Amino acid sequence: MSDSIPSESATLVPDNLAPNTTTNCSIYHEVQAKDDCSTLGVKYGIELKDFIFLNPMVWENCTNLWLNTSYCVAPVGSISEYPGYGPEKPTFDFEPVDIVFLPWEDPWEEWRNRQKLVPLATGTRKDCWNYDWWNNSEVSLPEVSSVAFVYEVNLELFLAWNPSLEGEEIIKPSVSYCVALSEPTPTPWKPPNPRAPGEPEDCIAWFPATLSCEIHVINMRMDMGTFVKLNPSVGEDCSTFIHGTWYCYQVIADNDWNLGDEEESPDGTHTTLSSTKALSTQATKNNLTGGFSHA
Repeated sequence: MSDSIPSESATLVPDNLAPNTTTNCSIYHEVQAKDDCSTLGVKYGIELKDFIFLNPMVWENCTNLWLNTSYCVAPVGSISEYPGYGPEKPTFDFEPVDIVFLPWEDPWEEWRNRQKLVPLATGTRKDCWNYDWWNNSEVSLPEVSSVAFVYEVNLELFLAWNPSLEGEEIIKPSVSYCVALSEPTPTPWKPPNPRAPGEPEDCIAWFPATLSCEIHVINMRMDMGTFVKLNPSVGEDCSTFIHGTWYCYQVIADNDWNLGDEEESPDGTHTTLSSTKALSTQATKNNLTGGFSHA
């Protein structure tokens, strides 16, 4: 704390004033032998940066105080009001400017006017998100199936959007065709065919018969009784197992069918592996089952 209260008016300037020290000062201190910036800061409650501002000859490390020389240790009023204290405040001069609003011009209007309109092909949908057309100056026009492939559209769906292409092999020039809808048309899912007769109505997963019945049952980690229960057409000994047929290996209510093998858990109870979990990792690695189909 300071032992003096800074005044709102400047005090008399001493004869031994340090060079460049401000004369707009309310308190001066004459430096004695044991004085340094820290003792002055504590005595007068002044920060080092403010002390250096009022006494510009003082170095930043404050090691050059002169004995028997007076320094300003308290400003007159608020030091923030001193010219040059703190960052400079930018000044702006604003001059009024007359604004003239110009009419808006479409930069693409001329380009659009030069583009000829290409009519839709007969029967083509009018609510598509994207259309494409081919110029009759093309060296060779693409095939219908190729266009569907490029736009990643099922060929039957592409023909449904553009019925005039039904029975055509090559795209017709100078007319627009629908190649994308704003929202994709969902393709209804259908189970694989042919499937074994007598399978459960709630079957949701099948595998194609490419190997022997016994190997498939092992690969699916199922016991023969469970497999026959799901596919009764194969017979008790799997003698009527037919290659190329899709056989059921999973139903909605796995627990009702008690699918899978029983394993003993560490506490001695038995758990049942569901057929979904029962897919053999080794079978998948070796691609022995030839593929799966899920609802």
